[in-house]
Amino acid sequence: MTRKDFLSALPLLSATPLQSAAESSVVLKNQAFEIAVSRTNPIHARIIHRPTGLELAAGRYRYSLGAEFPMRLHAGVEELTLEGLLYECIAVTQTIRVPAGKPWIEETFVIRNRGAQPVSLGNPRCGFVLPLTLDGSTLAGPLRDYKLTAVPYRREPSGDRSQYADYTIAQVLTEPRVTCLRAQESHPRSGPVTYSSINSHGLVQNQSWDYASEAWCLTNGRAGFLISKYSDDGMEWSILDRVPVNRDQIGLRWGGLGLYFGDPETGERLNPGETHLYGITRLTAFDGGLTEGFYTFRAEMESRGRGCPKDFDPPAHWNELYDNKLWWMPGGGAFDAENKKKLYSLPDMREEAAKARGIGCEALYLDPGWDTSFASKIWDESRLGKLSDFSGMLKREFGLKLSLHTPLSGWCDPTSYARDIDRMLPG
Repeated sequence: MTRKDFLSALPLLSATPLQSAAESSVVLKNQAFEIAVSRTNPIHARIIHRPTGLELAAGRYRYSLGAEFPMRLHAGVEELTLEGLLYECIAVTQTIRVPAGKPWIEETFVIRNRGAQPVSLGNPRCGFVLPLTLDGSTLAGPLRDYKLTAVPYRREPSGDRSQYADYTIAQVLTEPRVTCLRAQESHPRSGPVTYSSINSHGLVQNQSWDYASEAWCLTNGRAGFLISKYSDDGMEWSILDRVPVNRDQIGLRWGGLGLYFGDPETGERLNPGETHLYGITRLTAFDGGLTEGFYTFRAEMESRGRGCPKDFDPPAHWNELYDNKLWWMPGGGAFDAENKKKLYSLPDMREEAAKARGIGCEALYLDPGWDTSFASKIWDESRLGKLSDFSGMLKREFGLKLSLHTPLSGWCDPTSYARDIDRMLPG
């Protein structure tokens, strides 16, 4: 260790063990974690999983907001607050909560523009850092058997049966991630042109050094940790990236705040007097492997009111779309009124209802075609009879409920809407 490295580590020397001297650092702990944060600048932070002694952060906390700035620490019983001022106008408040009796700790950021002019934060990124050592292409140390999995989209919505977002820590440290989560455009999947960067679904694959997901599950199959990000106000991501530490180590940075492909939109630019509250990072310890990690994510979302009601019991649907010849009509023929008369009539739907009953479904789902024109939301009585008669027939003869495709997407034709549904915006 060089003299410079020794001096930079001084704020944390007393944190081993974590019962450090009061003048050196503040220590908070609960049943799962102990965290020591230095009182001196630059801020150092160390997080240890108490049951195993596993280290999840150590060393300097990395604030990437355009310049160095001092942070003042205020400590409470279950939380501590760090406050700083950047360029004399950007106020930064960081809060770390360590609630008693919980298996998790939380971190939030608030940034306020105190100046008289708008400010751009560029591509802000802050987070805890875990120094790691690579032995060739593999990870050395106690985390070598751990893997990271994206939650909840281990398989992306545009993915296939061979695509899983499972990564070794060494991959995260040394390789960009290939993903279609933020594909900016789509391309046809047929024809003579081949795009090497487009997957079988016709979506552009993005390569990014930021590993972004709603949450990341870090587990060795026996125990693990969920690193999640939650926001009510914007699209935010739990981001993993890497920072240099020293000649022999590289740092895995997690938590804090960050933008990913421009999101959250309101987190990049602040008008005078404007404040942005970034989402909550939560680090949760759990026993078990990947399945238990997903259950941990679900439990957190339910605790935040993002779950299903206890009496939620959606019926199993039969979608008539792909068995309907109307859908396969070329050149926009699926939206032709004459074609709908031929292929989307009451007898056609009775046939689909029989299929639904035959395979044990509980509802018939009518996709595009049931309304007078695409997305008009007006039931076409001329082809299907009265809506009340239709739903009564489904229940009486087939024991089925009725579900309808009712899109409000940008690709709908607004001229098909009845004008009496128009609404004025406030003001």
